[in-house]
Amino acid sequence: MYYTAFSQLLVTVQRWGVNSRHTGMRVSVSHTLGQAEAQRRIEKGLDDIMGMSSAGPVSLRNVQKEWQGNKVYVSGTASLGLLKHHGRAAIEVTEREVIIEVDLPAVLTGMMGNKKIEDTVQRRVKGLLNPA
Repeated sequence: MYYTAFSQLLVTVQRWGVNSRHTGMRVSVSHTLGQAEAQRRIEKGLDDIMGMSSAGPVSLRNVQKEWQGNKVYVSGTASLGLLKHHGRAAIEVTEREVIIEVDLPAVLTGMMGNKKIEDTVQRRVKGLLNPA
C-alpha cells in the first residue's frame, strides 16, 4: 500500500517536471515598525511555532533557531504522514522590511505552486507584524 502511494507521488512529481529536490524562495514583507519592534514580533512568532508539536496535519520536530545580529537562521523537520523534509530558512529583519529566504522541497512547490506559497508566507508574516 505504501509503495503504491509513493510510486504515485513520484509519477506526479515527474509529470510536473520537478527534477531537483529543493527550491529556494525569497519573500519580502514591508513594515513601518522599525527594526527592534519587528524583530521582537518575529521572535515571538518563532517561539510560538517552536512551542507547537504540530500544525494541523504537519508535525514539527527538532526546530532550532539562532540569531546572528538582525538575521535568524531556523531549521527543523516537518512530517506529513510518511513524507519528511528537513528544512531551513533565514529571516532578516531590517528597518523597513522582513526578508524570508526558505529552502522548500521541490515536491511542495510542484504541488502548491510558488505563488500560493509566497502569498501564504506574506500573509502570515504580515499577521505577525500587524496583529489585529
